[in-house]
Amino acid sequence: MKKQILLLIFLANIFTPLFSEDEIPTLAQKICDINMKSFPREDSSWETHTMLEYVNHLKEHISHPSSSVKRNMGFEFFNKYEKTNSLKVDHDNSTLWEDLDLFRGKKDLSKYTANSLSREETEIGKISFYEMLSNPTADTKLLKKRQELIKFFIANPQVAKDCKNALAQIASSENFLLAFLGHDELEHNANDAFFNNVLTKKLNDSQVALLIKNSLANANRLRYFALDVFLITVFISYGTLNLTGVIDSPAWLRKITYDYKNFDRGILIECLKFVQTKIPQSAILLQLLQNKYVQSSLILGAGVWSATELTNHFDWVYGKIKFEQLLQEYMYHLAKVTDGIKKLQECCNKNPILAEFEEFKPLLKFFDNNEKHTLSLFQQSTFNKPGSIFCNHGAVFKAYGLMKNLKDEYKKAIVATARIDVYVSLATLVKEFEDKPVSFTFPQYVENSTTPFIELNDFWHPILDPKKAVPNSIELGINNQRSNVILTGPNEGGKSTVLKSLTLSIWLAQTCGIAPAKNMCFTPFVNISTYLNITDDIGAGNSLFKAEVLRAQKLIDSIKSSKPKEFSFSVFDEVFNGTSPIEGSAAAHSVAKHLGSFSQSICLIATHFDLLTMLEDETTNFQNYKVSVIKDIDEKIISYPYKLEFGKSEQHIALDVLKNQGFDSSIIKDAQEKVKSISFSFM
Repeated sequence: MKKQILLLIFLANIFTPLFSEDEIPTLAQKICDINMKSFPREDSSWETHTMLEYVNHLKEHISHPSSSVKRNMGFEFFNKYEKTNSLKVDHDNSTLWEDLDLFRGKKDLSKYTANSLSREETEIGKISFYEMLSNPTADTKLLKKRQELIKFFIANPQVAKDCKNALAQIASSENFLLAFLGHDELEHNANDAFFNNVLTKKLNDSQVALLIKNSLANANRLRYFALDVFLITVFISYGTLNLTGVIDSPAWLRKITYDYKNFDRGILIECLKFVQTKIPQSAILLQLLQNKYVQSSLILGAGVWSATELTNHFDWVYGKIKFEQLLQEYMYHLAKVTDGIKKLQECCNKNPILAEFEEFKPLLKFFDNNEKHTLSLFQQSTFNKPGSIFCNHGAVFKAYGLMKNLKDEYKKAIVATARIDVYVSLATLVKEFEDKPVSFTFPQYVENSTTPFIELNDFWHPILDPKKAVPNSIELGINNQRSNVILTGPNEGGKSTVLKSLTLSIWLAQTCGIAPAKNMCFTPFVNISTYLNITDDIGAGNSLFKAEVLRAQKLIDSIKSSKPKEFSFSVFDEVFNGTSPIEGSAAAHSVAKHLGSFSQSICLIATHFDLLTMLEDETTNFQNYKVSVIKDIDEKIISYPYKLEFGKSEQHIALDVLKNQGFDSSIIKDAQEKVKSISFSFM
């Protein structure tokens, strides 16, 4: 029962939400809430009845966690770390994360942007990358430093290789690392090996003292095991002797058991007293009952019970041995991780650009004082291979105790390690696309401009196959180009992809220091907002149109609240299509015109409302762009080029889509006649 309770506590820590409704969630918590939904639900419950089963299940869970459990454990580590160090994020970008499919896909939940960009060796590195990707900054000094680090790893492939090898070594033992950093399930049983008395705690520094204590504990367990063997021998022998005295037995058996009545009943009674809690009044019954059949039945029953206890004690003893074996394997893997961290530290010390970077400094400070002692302890042969029974268990317990005491400092080193993984990964990503049709670039940040602008050449969406991705180019607010865009075109023509690709280029430029484009030059934006994938909110009592109005108002308010030279970038897809076309187009036109009046803002609006395209002539702030489809002479759709062009789209393919989906020809013909009869033209 005790083991089952501990197991339930462990599972509760793994699968319960990382934060309550009353507290402000950390960045890791926010990302976790979205990203974990990209994994299929699974049943990871266990049921164990013995110590041995518990240890075996625990080893399997630690050694081979499912991808979702491992990801959740990684988020749990960062969540606790951020809480402990009071690392909070002021802005909530979760709406934009969803709009850009950063951490979870729409149709295919596992197909999302962060996963497409990730090249990290470790799980902690992947989550660290997700955190970097989630939090844009307009701090060009920091962004340029990130670019400098990525360029350094590209220009120094041997350093990048050394770091990747060290990270791969850490990754090979990361399952045990995450178990140690999270809810360390081994801690409860491992604590029994330590001196907990105030007067004897100092002995925990001695391998010999810990080894002796552990050996005595094992000897005590064996004592119970030996006692069970003794009880079985006494009970079964005496029960058999009783029976052979009252039944017709062969001469040879009677000879062997002759004079059985002289057998020392005192020993038997004392043994029965030992088990009388299990068989109440058994010793008294032995004295009172004269029927030898009854006596024999009681005695043999006690023997059977002792055999059961022997099995239980054997399981407990063997389970404890397996636990110590698991703890040795645990420390073997932590030794590998620690050695990998040491190798990364050496790489940093050899390269000043790495040693001077603030995010890596906890790694450089780690192997001081007690940390050095731990490193030297890990050099012992005890930690050369995993799962060894015949090892110095004193060294194992001492190493575990040291690692527990150093856990806070160890966490800091792990966070720094994860960030190194991120930068090496980004360098790998940029290098990987150098010879492909599309590529990544290092954006140029312009800080002294009084108005915002964007200059993008061959930008694309990284979630797409690079062999099939169609790059586009655009200039906004520069080279006599207007700052705002009205984008039109038929369904499936690529309007949403263009908006997301452009937004993602800016987002990546202001998080990672790279962009999916051939060239990019722009003014960093303080506010980046999206108006995509809006749905009704039944719980809040909001219709689709009201939800659209609330989102639009929020975007306008954020622009209005911006200080001078705090630029805003926003994209809108199908604005106000949740109401009637006449009112929707009128409202969209007014909102777009209002947005265009802000000199510190750039916005792109994709729409089917023809009324909005008139803003190009009515104002000096908007430029019409379009995407098209290619048709043959029979007006059948041939292909979607997904190219961004100047101008207003005149194409209508909704009825073509109906025809391609097999709708009855009479329906298509009737719809075509209705289109011709409609005097008010809109898209």
